[in-house]
Amino acid sequence: MIRIRTHIIVFSCSFLMLLNSCDDGKTTFQVRFEDGFQVESCKWVMLNGEMIGTVGDLTLDKNYKALLAVTIDAPYQIPIDSRFELSSRDFLTKIIIITPGKSRRFIQEGAIVNGHGESPSDPTNRLKEKGETFLKDVIHLLEVIDSLDTDSL
Repeated sequence: MIRIRTHIIVFSCSFLMLLNSCDDGKTTFQVRFEDGFQVESCKWVMLNGEMIGTVGDLTLDKNYKALLAVTIDAPYQIPIDSRFELSSRDFLTKIIIITPGKSRRFIQEGAIVNGHGESPSDPTNRLKEKGETFLKDVIHLLEVIDSLDTDSL
């Protein structure tokens, strides 16, 4: 009886150790960006509109480029020729958008890949452009008003 209990305990411990040592299927690598300021508030990673990972620590490489630790959830595998761009989730939070490549080789654990700055489709960029146009129109209108001869009114 004691022998059976001992075997059960040993088997249970071995099984738990095996479970703890198993890979969770996530892949962690780094994405290099030119500007660390743009990526400071980055939190999530999206692929085709779905959140597939998270962003970890921001460090600098030997050339002082920003390196963001990215963890991609299982079962996603990212082709090595994929494009990584920054976009805005809201006014305060950036996200990394992945445009998948066509390669049959995938980014491996610990790799460093290059990011490509802000996405042209970032909604805050469009808002900035419209705001700049609006401000230019207001400045022009104020210049016209200022140039009017107030004595003739």
